[in-house]
Amino acid sequence: MPFGKQIFALARIAALLLVGSVLWAQGSTNPFDIVREPEAEALVVVPVTGNPFDIIPRAGSTRPAALPEPPPAPAETVTEKLTTAASRNDFRQFIFFLLIDGFVLFTILFLMLGSWLGKAWQGVRNPQLMHLLYREWNGRVRWPAWVWYSFFVYSLSAVLFMALLSWGWLPAHRPAWQLWGLLFGGTALWFMGRHLLLWLVRAIFQSEALQYYNFTIAAFHSLLGVVLLPLAAVWAYGPAEWHRGLLWATAALMLGVYMYRTMSVLLQRGQSVMRSPFLFLLYICAVESAPVFVAVKVLQHVEFF
Repeated sequence: MPFGKQIFALARIAALLLVGSVLWAQGSTNPFDIVREPEAEALVVVPVTGNPFDIIPRAGSTRPAALPEPPPAPAETVTEKLTTAASRNDFRQFIFFLLIDGFVLFTILFLMLGSWLGKAWQGVRNPQLMHLLYREWNGRVRWPAWVWYSFFVYSLSAVLFMALLSWGWLPAHRPAWQLWGLLFGGTALWFMGRHLLLWLVRAIFQSEALQYYNFTIAAFHSLLGVVLLPLAAVWAYGPAEWHRGLLWATAALMLGVYMYRTMSVLLQRGQSVMRSPFLFLLYICAVESAPVFVAVKVLQHVEFF
C-alpha cells in the first residue's frame, strides 16, 4: 500500500474515534436532559425531655415524633370551705356593728321600757313577787315583755354567731349578715314553736300552771338577754384561749337559768302539777324534748353547717 493511502487510513480511523467519543460525552452531559433532584429530607423537631429512654427518630426519617399527651385533668370536687383564722378577719366589721347596734338597742329599750326589767328582776329574786306580777298582768305576757324577749333572741343569736365563728363551723363563702340572719330566724322560730306547743297543751287541758310557766319564761328570758350581749362581746374580742371556757360558761348559764326557773315554778305551782302528773309528763315530752329532737333532725339535713 502506498504511503499516502496509509496516512489517509490512519486519519480516518482517528476521526471516527474522535467523533464517537464526542457523541458519548454529549449523551451524558446534555443540558436539555431532565435530571430529578434528590428529595429534601424532612426536618423533625424532637422535644428534649432529658429522658435517656426517649425514642428519637433517625436523621432523614419523615415520621413525626409523637408528642406526649397532657395528663388528664383531675376531677373537680366542690367542697364547702369553712371559716378559718384568716377568713374570720373578714367578719370584723360586721361583728363590730352587730355589737354596737345591740348596745344602742339596749339603751333605747331601757329608757323606754326599763320598768319591766326592774319588775322582772324582783320576780326572779322572789318567786312570790313573780306570782304577784303575774296577777297584776292578769296572766298575760304584755308587749313590753315581748319586746325584751325579742332582744333576748337578738343577744342569743349574736352569742351563737360568735361561738360558731370561733370554732370554724360557719361556711366562709356566705356573707356575714346572711349567716347571722339565719341564726336569728332559726332561734326565733325555735322559741315561737315552743310557746305554740305550750299554748296548745294549756288550751287543751285548761291548765293555769302552764300559763304561769309561760309568763315566767318571758320574765327570765328578758333578763337573760341583757347578760348575753356582754358575753357576746367577750366572745368577739377576748383571747382565743378563752373560747373553751366561754363555751362552758355559756352552757352553764343557760342550764342554771333553766333549772332555777323550773324550781321557782314548782315552788308556786307544785301542788297543781303534782295533782296532774300526766300533764307534767306531757309538757316534758311535747314542749321540752320534742323541739330538741326536731331541731337535731332538721340540722342533719340542712347544708348550712
